[in-house]
Amino acid sequence: MHKFEIVTACVNHAHFLKETLPINKRKVDNVIVITSPTDFETQKVCKDNDVECIKTDLFFKYGAPFNRGLALNEGFRRLKYNSWVLHLDSDIILPKGYENILKEDNEKLQNNTLYGTKRVELSDREEYLNLLKEFALFTQPQPIGEYISNQDQVGCGFFQLFNINSEALQSFKHIELQFPDHMMEEFSKFGCPEFTNIAKSSGDIYPSYHTCGGSDVHFRSIWPNFIEISVPVFHLGKDRDHAGKKIFQF
Repeated sequence: MHKFEIVTACVNHAHFLKETLPINKRKVDNVIVITSPTDFETQKVCKDNDVECIKTDLFFKYGAPFNRGLALNEGFRRLKYNSWVLHLDSDIILPKGYENILKEDNEKLQNNTLYGTKRVELSDREEYLNLLKEFALFTQPQPIGEYISNQDQVGCGFFQLFNINSEALQSFKHIELQFPDHMMEEFSKFGCPEFTNIAKSSGDIYPSYHTCGGSDVHFRSIWPNFIEISVPVFHLGKDRDHAGKKIFQF
């Protein structure tokens, strides 16, 4: 029987998390949120929703603007069930339909496969509230907002569903990866001269980049099989700082 756990990184995005967490947690067996020690708003949202909150400075280790991959590994080490994991951004809502996908007797799920999906961007709170009205009134609500169908983004860090015990992941887990010299030069130009050349330590399952953009694409590339889930998720807000430095209202 399957168990499902959400692992999400949230730094300075508590105003999104307080909207998404109550909805998403009902669809899974456990939720783990990783944040910084000084993000007290995110810590409060976790406490209010009775989910585990891991506080760590790993996001900014080696002078990185936002090393999400390094911090995520802390969450993966604290899994409760060690079965199916949904790496989800804190501003993503799982709509109706996912309770049928993330269920313990779903025999269609394949262990050695990474699952991704497309997303609908809700640019402001008005679009979000209109969406909630649609769900309240209709069984199959009409999409509201901008539909993001770029195939390069499907399977990236906003939604990655996988089995922690898959053959592909266990093989990847036990190797150490180093960045080539040209990437280290780019990190230095980016303002991270102290950044380590270790892209992934042995025992970790998620690559470690100086920003969140590279690690999720690298993670997607290790899987031999990929399946796109037909039900898109909803993304709250369009323009924001993914480095966890600025706070945007919604």
